[in-house]
Amino acid sequence: VQSLAEVQKHSNDSKLIVPKGWIAYSTNNIFGGSSKWALHMPGSAWLSQNFWEHYAFNGNKQFLKNIAFPVLKEVVAFWETHLIQDSLGRYITPDGWSPEHGPGNIEGDRTPLPGVSYDQQIVYDLFTNFIEASVILKEDSTYRNKISHIRNNMLGPQIGKWGQLQEWMKDVDDPKDQHRHFGHLFAVYPGRQISPFIESKFSKAAEVSLKARGDNSDGWSAAWRIAVFARLLNNRDAYLHVTHLIKKSLFPNLFDQWPYAKNPPFQIDGNFGYTAGIAEMLLQSHLNKSGTYQLQLLPAIPAAWNIGSISGLKARGGASVSLAWSNGFLDKAVVHANSNPVNYVLLYEGKSVQVRLKPNQRIVVDKFLNIVKE
Repeated sequence: VQSLAEVQKHSNDSKLIVPKGWIAYSTNNIFGGSSKWALHMPGSAWLSQNFWEHYAFNGNKQFLKNIAFPVLKEVVAFWETHLIQDSLGRYITPDGWSPEHGPGNIEGDRTPLPGVSYDQQIVYDLFTNFIEASVILKEDSTYRNKISHIRNNMLGPQIGKWGQLQEWMKDVDDPKDQHRHFGHLFAVYPGRQISPFIESKFSKAAEVSLKARGDNSDGWSAAWRIAVFARLLNNRDAYLHVTHLIKKSLFPNLFDQWPYAKNPPFQIDGNFGYTAGIAEMLLQSHLNKSGTYQLQLLPAIPAAWNIGSISGLKARGGASVSLAWSNGFLDKAVVHANSNPVNYVLLYEGKSVQVRLKPNQRIVVDKFLNIVKE
């Protein structure tokens, strides 16, 4: 992590304006050093998502107030300063890129461009997390309103000429581009700006973009595909990349390998990403417009998993969820709240039911979402 003051100190540009907040290099190590390969402007915003998610999954308001919120606010301050407005008044990032290639599928091209979707989506996610944290804590309402105004007037997702979700501000995406990266789908996963449950036209465009990248994925790229297809409720393609990762990207000890390197290293993001993707296929949990967490049960379960069960999945809102199914359909779900009360809307196969759980309460629902006695 490096402050912008340090960047200015070592810059030849004496007129460089130093915004507030902090950013990070693309690669860092446990001793505080970095590869100096490249500053990753939205990297700190992506990292800060972990603080919000930690709260979302456990509901610890002391953690949110004392640890997560100050971090979020500092990174928000950077982007409040750094964003500019285009001729239409939309807030855009002035100097972004889409890791790890540029327009025209040029490997490693880091030419800074305005309004790159990768940057826009990460900043949108950061602002959303800050706004929701501010509402929960009832703090900084004036600043929250300012950030809400900026977020609501940012350049948003765009659908291009071949039905794709644009990677770039201009409609220059190449339908033959099969690069392993697809940063412009951050808004699907791990973000939450694009979802079939919000506005289907953008989720359909995201699917067009991802399918155009092809099926030849390995390691972390396959893992990310699993999660994105799961969020898009595409069980077939999510499962396809489950099999790809297992067949092509694992050492005998099940560590994930990186086949693009001459001597493939172990990459933990492939392993963690794989398990995260499997979880997304079985359970998804997000706030709806009324501020209630929705639990989508078995949203992307593939035909190959005809019968099975899982226990201990964590949902946002703090509950643990166990599921059992047969013939491809839910048999029962058990939702067990932690020490905080929580409201949920359970969703399955077009049915929904709203439940309120007291601290440590446990409920069981059947395949029709009827609450049953154990």
